Amino acid sequence: MNSIQFAPERHLELSSLSEAYAALGSDFRMEETFVPFDQLMLTDSLTFQIKEFNRELRPTLTAFTNALKPLGISLPLASRLSRRLLQEVFDELKSKSRVKTFRLFTRQNVLVNIAHDASILVSNSEALNILDNLTTKFSIEKLWIGDRGVRAFLVDPNLELRPSDIDIGDIAQIGLNVESSETGFGWPTAEALIFRLRCRNGAVVSCQWGQAAFEKPRQGLNHREALEQFERRLTALSFDLQKLTYQYKLLYHACLLDTEFEAIWRSLRHIIGSTKIADKMIEIEPDKRCALLQTLKERRKLGRFRPEPTDLSAFEIFNRVTDSQTVRFYPLPVREALERLGGTIIGMVAGRDEAYESREAVQANNKRSQT
Repeated sequence: MNSIQFAPERHLELSSLSEAYAALGSDFRMEETFVPFDQLMLTDSLTFQIKEFNRELRPTLTAFTNALKPLGISLPLASRLSRRLLQEVFDELKSKSRVKTFRLFTRQNVLVNIAHDASILVSNSEALNILDNLTTKFSIEKLWIGDRGVRAFLVDPNLELRPSDIDIGDIAQIGLNVESSETGFGWPTAEALIFRLRCRNGAVVSCQWGQAAFEKPRQGLNHREALEQFERRLTALSFDLQKLTYQYKLLYHACLLDTEFEAIWRSLRHIIGSTKIADKMIEIEPDKRCALLQTLKERRKLGRFRPEPTDLSAFEIFNRVTDSQTVRFYPLPVREALERLGGTIIGMVAGRDEAYESREAVQANNKRSQT
């Protein structure tokens, strides 16, 4: 199965809402079809064919994974099977599955996603309408539309972290990271965002400073009312600028603790899928990384669990993880994960149980010890 060519997920970064509306009618015109599971056939080339329509669909990796999931077949297991055996297992297990209907989302002959929820989803045009309504309060700094839906960086021009307040040589603005999907990748959400104007990179920090979620329609709350409620929640979100300034300033002056470095590096390696690229992204030599992790491991064996400071700048690692010139080469889901990791780094420093020396003091001590 290793040679299969999954359809790539597509997205566009756009400069205006009008461009996004136009893309809905051309590059990202989606079709939605409910198909009985027994009508979905796995072909020799590991594409899917719908019996009734005699239509062959090339799946994305996500769609392929979601088709196998109800059968208890993981992607690693599927990769170890021959194509013929995988076909036989697929046909055998789907006849016994409790899932009777699949919801297919397609773009031309690409199977973008497979879902099982029959709920009415928020369309991309509805999501763009909400963004349009919010432009009275926010400016749209970045806007994407793709197979997974709509995503936007909205910033409030009245909420800025000024250089004089945070000791950093550029301005950061506060706003929202808004996401919505009409292809089964999740209900609309909005999370707090820090957006640096000079390098145009963002960090999603919802866990510290708030978020708003779309409430799934139910009895007493129809689809239109749920959309209106979500928009009101976005407008009502407020941020404590003083607290934000304090925590961002902490980040700039903090050194990473060894336990924090371990968590960040392991998360980064998981997101990127490569040890070598993870090291390169945060600009650490493999020998130094190995030494840090080994020292931490040995200390834990001795029952010493108090974190120790490193000479790594928390702000520099944060900046490298979210650097727009680096992350723009990755698929949008990877970029989102990196921006969330950036927010996690801010939360780590702000949530420490005790005070540690600043990075300047740690680096100065290291220099003295080397002379």
